[in-house]
Amino acid sequence: MAGPAGRQAPWMRHSRVDGQTGGTTDMTNAGTDNERLELADLHQGAGRLQEAEAGYRAVLADDPENADAYNGLGLLAMRIGQHDVAGQLFGMAVELAPGDTVFLCNQGTALYGESRLDEARAVFEQALAHDEHCAKALLNIGIIHKARREYAQATEVLNRAVVAAPRDPDAFANLAEALLEIGQHDSAENIARAAVNLDNRHVLGLFALASTLVALARPQEALAWAKRLVRYAPGEARFHRLLAECLAHSGGHEQAYREARKAIALAPEDTAGLGLMAEILAGQGEWDQAQDAIERALALKPGDDQLVSIKARVLERSGRKAEAFELVRPLIENNATVAPGTLGAYLTLARRMGEQKQAAEIVDRAMSGRLASRSHYGLYFTAGQLYDDIGDYDRAFDFFRRGNEIKPRTYDRAFAEKQFDAVTTTFTKALFERLSGIGSDSRRPIFIVGMPRSGTSLTEQVIASHPGVTAAGELREIQSIANALPDLMDVTTPYPECVPELTRESAAKAAGQYLDFLAELAPDETLRVTDKMPQNFMHLGLIALLFPNARIIHCNRNPLDTCLSCYFQNFAASGLQFAYDQDNLAHYYRHYRRLMAYWREALPLSIHELHYERLVSDPELEIRRMLEFCDLPWDDACLDHTRSGVRTLTASYDQVRQPIYTKSKQRWRHYKKHLKPLINGLGEALAFE
Repeated sequence: MAGPAGRQAPWMRHSRVDGQTGGTTDMTNAGTDNERLELADLHQGAGRLQEAEAGYRAVLADDPENADAYNGLGLLAMRIGQHDVAGQLFGMAVELAPGDTVFLCNQGTALYGESRLDEARAVFEQALAHDEHCAKALLNIGIIHKARREYAQATEVLNRAVVAAPRDPDAFANLAEALLEIGQHDSAENIARAAVNLDNRHVLGLFALASTLVALARPQEALAWAKRLVRYAPGEARFHRLLAECLAHSGGHEQAYREARKAIALAPEDTAGLGLMAEILAGQGEWDQAQDAIERALALKPGDDQLVSIKARVLERSGRKAEAFELVRPLIENNATVAPGTLGAYLTLARRMGEQKQAAEIVDRAMSGRLASRSHYGLYFTAGQLYDDIGDYDRAFDFFRRGNEIKPRTYDRAFAEKQFDAVTTTFTKALFERLSGIGSDSRRPIFIVGMPRSGTSLTEQVIASHPGVTAAGELREIQSIANALPDLMDVTTPYPECVPELTRESAAKAAGQYLDFLAELAPDETLRVTDKMPQNFMHLGLIALLFPNARIIHCNRNPLDTCLSCYFQNFAASGLQFAYDQDNLAHYYRHYRRLMAYWREALPLSIHELHYERLVSDPELEIRRMLEFCDLPWDDACLDHTRSGVRTLTASYDQVRQPIYTKSKQRWRHYKKHLKPLINGLGEALAFE
């Protein structure tokens, strides 16, 4: 049986690959060539690969120049991973039918499978020469550009592919990934959603959508898609890695750790998975384990800039800032172009090491227009902090403004107002009187609440320096309990509207869940445990019902200093979208102040009002008052919280390692001329005792 130019069709390397126990089917008398081709195609579609091969070869025995039979054999070879054999077979089909774009695209796909990208692209270009609208050729040329990190070129070609094939989810998913890489996140989200709408089980579309939502700082939205992704493709390491990233950004650190372990188990030598594991462990304060993970990654990929930057961040967060700085400084000094993650690590460490002026000389060169995308917004915040340190406040504000302008924002004022109104409508004095006594008698929890950047981290560090107190950090448990309360109560009414139906049994379950969680964090039966989730101020009504003996410390700070500090902070946590716009900040702050005023009137618990400015000006007096409120005896250790060893994992982690200082008081005055929208928006909320 001779093929084109007298060549023999190669045989595939398999032995009953379809798992059948019988021999191959006798196809010699199965009918006409077309009938035998159709039957072979049916066998292939059903997974009966040996029967399919026998059918195609039977056709070739009668007609050695049947291009469709060579193509069918090529598809069989592709199915069993023999791209070299497939390439030869598709080549024979192309020789017999040079203008057939299907055969050309199949040949290009086989060459791509062998990583022969130049040859593959040339073949796809041939297909386009015969049909400029060939969707498969356009798609695969785009994929080749993606493989080479030529994302702008990929975007251009893939845009043509989706026009040529508007019902192909592959084209949309690949375009979404390319758009994500060039920082066009809004477009990437729309295109990824189109892919998922075309096929709601399309794993690449789901991956692109979840990845884009993470880049848009919407990890909780991404979480649902990532969970679906691993359900559909549980054997893919990168999908578990993405789920771990979503969970980490949503506060589910334990679950993130478990998913990262699954990813590493599936791909032990995946340096991206090991790097993510290191960052997750560092986020939990597990410095030694984080160090082990990043060292494993670096052993596989020595000197990789991104991995070195992760190692530097781990070292810096664990307090080894000098060692971290020496790691990243050569990466900056020896390179004309610097990766954003490396530059960010360097700028952060330069601030920690007092090298701001030297770092400032690098900023202009490194932060060119190519960084003005949402994927690099964090650099603008870091550069702003750098210039704030050296007193160049106008330039600092310009960087902060640019970072806030390009950071994804989804703050919905109407929705926020509805949330605040629901709380005050539900938690009335009458409700507290009617449900009095249904909660736990535990005196263990201390809730530290307030606006973000109002001094909650410092307050926890100070009080947790007391031997009778354990710091739990920012816990999401109260929010989780609130979300799950309708299910726990077996009602359909959402939270908080369901609270009036709360029973003693349901309250006991909810309180027990929280106390069990505290016991895991502080099993030594410490007298008190602090929860410093600032926005628990939204849930003080539920806290009062579940824990009538709890202590609540409300951290107050000058409104302008508080809001400015939020505006200057590139928060990693979700739920803080209001922080990236002065008008939104003022809107949120006004409602926060009104809610706290309401709690002072309606709440059956006393609230200790701690003022940041007083704490830093007269720490001993304010600490004594705070300890007395918490029924704790005086302890000198609270005056030097830097020696307590209490870990802080939030945005204030470096500040609370320093002795109490006053330089953050009245900081807003340096930026007054830039704050007109904030000042006007705050209005009466500017009043501050």
